[in-house]
Amino acid sequence: MSVAIEALQHASETYVIGLFEDANLCAVHAHRVSIMPKDLQLALVFVVITFKEAFSYKN
Repeated sequence: MSVAIEALQHASETYVIGLFEDANLCAVHAHRVSIMPKDLQLALVFVVITFKEAFSYKN
């Protein structure tokens, strides 16, 4: 049971860290040093686009 919890924690930490890294890139692009909610919202759009591209079936 603890191995499954550790795996879940590792996956969620990796997801959140990647989300904040993308949000930070958005803030830097806007010439700011701190992230704002709109940066996180845009980073979430990147996640959705990446997810759709990864799991889309093209004929």
